[in-house]
Amino acid sequence: GQMVDEATNKMAQDIVETAEAAGIL
Repeated sequence: GQMVDEATNKMAQDIVETAEAAGIL
């Protein structure tokens, strides 16, 4: 459902931001 998609997108964005901050990407 849409709520699940939004939650997944937020988690993915948080992971990307964390990875970038750590210099992984």
